[in-house]
Amino acid sequence: MEEARKLDQERGRNKKSNLYGIPVVVKDNVQTETVMPTSAGTYVLKDWIADEDATIVKKLLLF
Repeated sequence: MEEARKLDQERGRNKKSNLYGIPVVVKDNVQTETVMPTSAGTYVLKDWIADEDATIVKKLLLF
């Protein structure tokens, strides 16, 4: 929610990316630095919480 508030505040400024306002979903096999578990489709990683975002997630957040 904090990220949504930040983006709403920036809406009136010229800091918009090409993906601004488009929801993006990342499957659970891509590590994300959130409270969402990343299992990568294997039981061994069931309920694993990543400590950082995968490179693709970092790039999407900066896009």
